[in-house]
Amino acid sequence: MNIIKIFLIFFKIGLISFGGGYGMILVMKKELMKYKMIEEKDFMDSLVLAQSAPGALAINLSIVVAKKIGGYIAVMAAFIGVILPSFLIILFLSNIFAKIRHNPLVDKFMQGTKPAVLALIVGSFLNLFKNYQKSYIGIILIIATLILTAVLKIHPILILLIVGVIGYFSKSLR
Repeated sequence: MNIIKIFLIFFKIGLISFGGGYGMILVMKKELMKYKMIEEKDFMDSLVLAQSAPGALAINLSIVVAKKIGGYIAVMAAFIGVILPSFLIILFLSNIFAKIRHNPLVDKFMQGTKPAVLALIVGSFLNLFKNYQKSYIGIILIIATLILTAVLKIHPILILLIVGVIGYFSKSLR
């Protein structure tokens, strides 16, 4: 696999993705499948692994996917590619934002982007759910996770451990 091509693909993903890791999922999946770098099942497995690890989802997913694509050299290319646009943009914008942060137009713009970011996250969820191999236990775990995090405010790591154990035993019972 061409390392420069991997770098450029992940640079593009980092450049055009907004809303953090969850907003990036759909973009990354489409880009990597367009270039036939990964199969959908492998991408979904990578996503589960990336979400289980501590740290930023976008970086974790880039690392896991790149490892499957081309090993450790691909990991470095993808890692640098996906973080470089954000780093450069934040560096540039932070200097500008410090000068204009009290402008009412800037405040209105920031308020206007919130629904778009939420829509990207919901769109990613719907796309992932559509391709998810549904089972009764899986649907129950999704609902339980939503309730445990949103309503009962239980820490996500504890929830991941609990549903991981349940998922493991439910698979082994079949």
